[in-house]
Amino acid sequence: MKKIGYILALLSLLISTSAQAQEVATYLLIVKHRFATPAQQQALVKDGLKRLNKLGVNPKIVKIKVVSDRLNKNLLSQYTSRLDAWYKFATQKGYCKKGELCHLSLPPVFDSAGVDYGGGVAFDSCSMGSDYNASFSIARIKNGKGLPRVEASKTSTAHEVGHNVGAEHYDKKANIMNSDALKFGEVALPWVKETSFLVDACMYYDGNRKVSKYGFRSFRGKIVEPLQP
Repeated sequence: MKKIGYILALLSLLISTSAQAQEVATYLLIVKHRFATPAQQQALVKDGLKRLNKLGVNPKIVKIKVVSDRLNKNLLSQYTSRLDAWYKFATQKGYCKKGELCHLSLPPVFDSAGVDYGGGVAFDSCSMGSDYNASFSIARIKNGKGLPRVEASKTSTAHEVGHNVGAEHYDKKANIMNSDALKFGEVALPWVKETSFLVDACMYYDGNRKVSKYGFRSFRGKIVEPLQP
């Protein structure tokens, strides 16, 4: 009975701490592109970040910087390497700060036929407090064919930053952390309880003491998601 009571108490604490929405300082770098204005990119990213509130995380933007596309790493073949290049650029210029969360809103990538793709990449998992605390998503109002990509952009942001704070893929149903979440199209996807549990484990050492830096669990791998036009 004591063991059961301890488990119930721990679950209760996890639920209560999740509801507090711990603030996480977030740096946002917006790279200009023709599928959304910088103001639209900012709004899409902010809406995506707000979705993490339901996981007990409040990514509070403390600095925003808008730049032109100086690196021009927008080919499909460069998709996996652009996070490293842009994050290095952002930290060297002081747009992002090591030990804090940094999210990059980057241009779409293009295949050889000129088709534009959306998606994102993140360092996983629970990697705050290290150099590997960045993610990027592609925020756009429409794709090259004129089809709306508003919800997909918000999902992509929430998904990638979700990885930064401990979330892992969950493919048993449609949800934000599905490994191919963008295939569900222009719908507002939910979180699942499995994701909430993992983020709680990242955010807290125990049920009542918040940690100032992440690192409860970290393999610091780079997670590459499937793309969608």
